[in-house]
Amino acid sequence: MPTKKSKFHPKTQHQFNVTIENYIKAIWNLSQSLPKDRRGIKNIDLSKHLNVTRASITGMVKKLLDKGLISKHDMSPEIYLTPKGLELAYDILRKHRLIEMFLLRTLDIEGLEIHEEAELLEHAISPRLLDAIDAFLEFPKYDDSGLTIPRSGGRKHLDHNKDSIPLSAANIEEMITVVSIADYNPSSLDGLKTKNIQIGARFKVMDVSTDNFVHLQSNKKQSIVLSFDEANLIRVATP
Repeated sequence: MPTKKSKFHPKTQHQFNVTIENYIKAIWNLSQSLPKDRRGIKNIDLSKHLNVTRASITGMVKKLLDKGLISKHDMSPEIYLTPKGLELAYDILRKHRLIEMFLLRTLDIEGLEIHEEAELLEHAISPRLLDAIDAFLEFPKYDDSGLTIPRSGGRKHLDHNKDSIPLSAANIEEMITVVSIADYNPSSLDGLKTKNIQIGARFKVMDVSTDNFVHLQSNKKQSIVLSFDEANLIRVATP
């Protein structure tokens, strides 16, 4: 009697290793909150973000340049992702966000714990299993933080609703609605949760101090002060 063939194929192997994927994701995350006078990422930015030595950063940057994943601006030490690097970054983002949504819906974990688990799993999951998770979640366009989930094989990606603005750019006395909370700086996520900053929440902007803080007031007249780093993770809609 002939053996029944499995409908599954062997596990797809990663083309890039975990360290390279972490660097690509770090460069993409840092690029989302660059000052207006900056075009790329500096080695010291990566060193602080990843908590690794400058020597390690220098060696890995050379590898990423050799692989065509990053490039440098002319006459500048700043680096940026190439189209090939962006494609990999979007693939990692898709994995991370779908895994987070799946964990939230199937297991009793949330917040920073979910983020940390997704950080581990995003490097190990196969494309086949990721597609199954995507189908299970009914192909969501946005994750639970309001961030866009990149499509498989996509080469263009806008991480947030195009009609939203950073909270730090809102005007004083303006009413705002939170539409997305980015995970570019995970250490700030729990702090935002304790301050009841969540999708759909409405606030009045009481004061904005450039590069320092944003003062909000909730509908219940609760006063909330956010650091500028926290405010830069939040995008809002205005009337």
